[in-house]
Amino acid sequence: MLIRQWVAGATYSYAVRAFDAARDFSSPGNAVSVTAPSSTTPSGCSAGINVFTGCYYNNAALQGAPVLTRTDTRINFDWRFAPPDPRLMSTYSVRWQGNFTFDAGDYTFVATTSDGMRIYVDGVAVLDRWRDQPEFSYTVRRTIGQGSHLIVVEYYERTGSAAAVVTWRKNQDCNSLQAHLFEYFLYSSPVSRAWDEANHLSGRVDGDHGRQKIHPVESMDPGTVRADLHDCQILLLPSLLYRG
Repeated sequence: MLIRQWVAGATYSYAVRAFDAARDFSSPGNAVSVTAPSSTTPSGCSAGINVFTGCYYNNAALQGAPVLTRTDTRINFDWRFAPPDPRLMSTYSVRWQGNFTFDAGDYTFVATTSDGMRIYVDGVAVLDRWRDQPEFSYTVRRTIGQGSHLIVVEYYERTGSAAAVVTWRKNQDCNSLQAHLFEYFLYSSPVSRAWDEANHLSGRVDGDHGRQKIHPVESMDPGTVRADLHDCQILLLPSLLYRG
């Protein structure tokens, strides 16, 4: 029996039969069942804990043994026209794996890649852009439960400049965040200073959301602050801010 390709997790049964010169076959013997491993990840490429284990391959298909295995605390690389290590050729691929702790909620994953990238959460593909392409950014939203979750990022570089960036963040409760913003501006500064601080990205909000920068989008009227904070766009009107 010849198996041309193993399927991970599949079970195969084997039985032996003899035959003579006339090609008469005997009855099969006792069958033996074997289950293929569910993972073909090379040893040393096991997932990190709240960090990524990066396995780097000298081809674009994640094949064979990695030529480099290292810990990458995050995926934030702009390699441009040089490979990440002298042992790698101009065409290479990387598989990053890590078990990360999440709070329950909706998350936004942002990926920037050139060339191809795939992202898996607990084995489920959430992004599949496995193709030659110039640098491009993708945004994916995913609901994640409380606890540890396996994040796998697969990447390859073959053409042009190389970039690989993956981040994620928990989406904010806009109503709760707006209350924090109003409280900050109402008790800390007049309108003119509020806009000035937001314009210089120096305004911050404390509370359940941690310390977050306030990113101004535009001033539609003198003294009006429209803040773009993560997924929330909040309009702070002068009449509500001014204390007299």
